[in-house]
Amino acid sequence: MALIGVRKAPHRFSHPNKLLCGSYVVELMLDRKFVDWRRRPAVLKPTLPWTLTKMFRKSGKVATVMFRHPDPLGWLKQELTRRRPVALFVRVSPRLPVALHWIVVLAFDDITEEFLVYDSRVGLSSVDPSLPVGNTKMSSTYLLEVWHGFPFFQYVAVTI
Repeated sequence: MALIGVRKAPHRFSHPNKLLCGSYVVELMLDRKFVDWRRRPAVLKPTLPWTLTKMFRKSGKVATVMFRHPDPLGWLKQELTRRRPVALFVRVSPRLPVALHWIVVLAFDDITEEFLVYDSRVGLSSVDPSLPVGNTKMSSTYLLEVWHGFPFFQYVAVTI
């Protein structure tokens, strides 16, 4: 396995509420706890790209939003080469075009052409012990399919 990207596995944490994907993305990218379960609102609001950048700002980090890059996979691999995890605003599945969700791409395996990803909708933990980082794999084709989003949110990503 020839990995490009994050080399150190972030701390392991659980993600019991699949609707808090934005908060979990911030936790993983900052490698520390962000969600205070006692202070969460009763009604959850969607975490849009500008909301995610505010969450990073509260933690003292400057986040950059990327919209519609002409070569999204090339840009993503370039960010991973710099060892920067990348949060992607994706569709939950290709069949659910308006259900949006946040994932973090941590590495790219250039032998299998797969991305190693953290997705709070997978499993009960941020780490799969069988992977160097993350908790799931995605092919380049599948990643592009779900990252395509819908007209207002095509190929949206956030980096810190």
